[in-house]
Amino acid sequence: MKVHQLNSTLVFGDAITNHTLEIDKVLRKWGFDTHIFAKSIDYKNLPASIDLDKHYKKYMQSEEDLLIYHYSVYCENINLYKDTNNLKIFEYHNITPQKYFQGYDENIWSICKQGREELRGLTACTLSMGDSEYNRQELIKNGFREDTSDVLPIFLHYDDYESVELNYNLYEKFDDGFVNILFVGRIAPNKKIEDLIKALYFYKKINTRSRLFIVGARFLDYYDKELNDFVNALGIKDVYFTNKVSLSDLKTYYELADIFLCMSEHEGFCVPLVESMYFKIPIIAYNSTAIPHTLEKSGILINQKKYIEIAELMNLIAEDEKLKSRIIAGQNKRLHYFDRDNVEKKLKTIIERAVS
Repeated sequence: MKVHQLNSTLVFGDAITNHTLEIDKVLRKWGFDTHIFAKSIDYKNLPASIDLDKHYKKYMQSEEDLLIYHYSVYCENINLYKDTNNLKIFEYHNITPQKYFQGYDENIWSICKQGREELRGLTACTLSMGDSEYNRQELIKNGFREDTSDVLPIFLHYDDYESVELNYNLYEKFDDGFVNILFVGRIAPNKKIEDLIKALYFYKKINTRSRLFIVGARFLDYYDKELNDFVNALGIKDVYFTNKVSLSDLKTYYELADIFLCMSEHEGFCVPLVESMYFKIPIIAYNSTAIPHTLEKSGILINQKKYIEIAELMNLIAEDEKLKSRIIAGQNKRLHYFDRDNVEKKLKTIIERAVS
């Protein structure tokens, strides 16, 4: 039996790309003949066997093959998904509501809008799944059948972090007794980066020896300018926008961090929360969208953005080792859910359901 995966874009280091590659690796281990296709491919550091989506067409007539379609943004290859005779698994990684990009990038606004509008027309599949319970529920709200839906968490690459060295120069520069607050994610309006800055502003009134690392790609010029102007207007020092970094640097920022702070208002999964669990960093996160599903009673969820209280909470965690240890113990327990063996077992169950 052949199993094909079809994506919009494949880029090295991207969480959905990594997830796709890991599914492929597991399926091959189980003896399946597999292929990966995408509309757009950045071949740097990706397997040469990945192919453009037009080459999937020759497999579309088979009623015995299985297609796994990854949906995270509008892409023209939804027509291949709609027209195929393959058995179909639809995996939803969520699409950021377009409202967050209004006035920042009309192209991103448009493809997010179109992607969300198309969702109700994609329900004809053998089985649907979200990479979080939040995403599964959103599928059901958009007309997918609940009895043929499931959850497959994202495969995470802990081994990648073990394979790289720290950037020791970077580590030594910032391992200086400051409380290091970390956020990891692309610099997008739904991530509410301005709220991270507000939290640091109030925390600095308690502890001047504190800093904020904002680690992620900057790609919206106007939003970037707003954030830079906001930092300057508040007169805050020690806010570091790193842009996209190497895996070695990312590992170093995680190792430096005392607290992981997330104020995001829209997440489909939020991989950095699980990475923070792995690096044993206490998490404070805003209770929105997929975040409570990913944390599942671990870390600390906040229901309101009361920045003075958030600052006091950060100070408490930084100063109280027993509290910090309790938070980390809860996160360690949750981390087991994302163990590779557990995700493989879930994938096996899903594949068996789809082909039975």
